[in-house]
Amino acid sequence: MQGKPFLGQMKDFTIADLNKPHWASGPANGKYVLGAVLPTRDGRRTGNAKIMAIRSVDYADGTPSQTHYQAKTDAGNTTWYNAAELEQLFYPPEWVARIPPPSRHNDLVMALMCVAMGARP
Repeated sequence: MQGKPFLGQMKDFTIADLNKPHWASGPANGKYVLGAVLPTRDGRRTGNAKIMAIRSVDYADGTPSQTHYQAKTDAGNTTWYNAAELEQLFYPPEWVARIPPPSRHNDLVMALMCVAMGARP
């Protein structure tokens, strides 16, 4: 039986998706964005890391301050870096990893304890 090939759900599939790791949400293209995976340059200094937070505060006169990035290593250490330090310690990021939402476990435990004690959360 001959006919047209059925593409179905493959129409939104691109070549970049073939190279994307299963844990990645998309490409980082060398930019320091939230969730960017940072491969280490020297494993003796630090391990691979992931950007978990970005902080940039402007001064009162309107001039921008330096942006700082919180990176969490494979070993679980968390440190704040500026862009120059990231360039020195890590290769440019290729992929952005999925970051799970913060756990609501502690909030739920506190609410249950308040209810058990007869108070309002």
